Amino acid sequence: MVAGDIITTEFIELAVVANFITWYFTPFDQPRAWLTDKWVRLCVKWNQFWLVDIIKPLSCVKCFAFWGGLIYTQSFISAIIISMIALVIKNILEYGTKQELE
Repeated sequence: MVAGDIITTEFIELAVVANFITWYFTPFDQPRAWLTDKWVRLCVKWNQFWLVDIIKPLSCVKCFAFWGGLIYTQSFISAIIISMIALVIKNILEYGTKQELE
């Protein structure tokens, strides 16, 4: 995949998966919270506070989409585009959910 490619369905699929894993699908909440808690405790125990931020992509849609996109496409520009698409999808879903609750 080259940075000059147009936005493909793969980009949108990766953005949707990032949203699904990081916040939309609630059964992932408990394992994600457990893993985050264990990682932070381990870092504090070893006095490696700088390692705490490594776990952030599990709860941040932009981070997860960017790193997942970078690993999948091996293109920095494509990863940025995937991250932006994921953020737009999240905002759309949050707005729609907020409107339903009111």
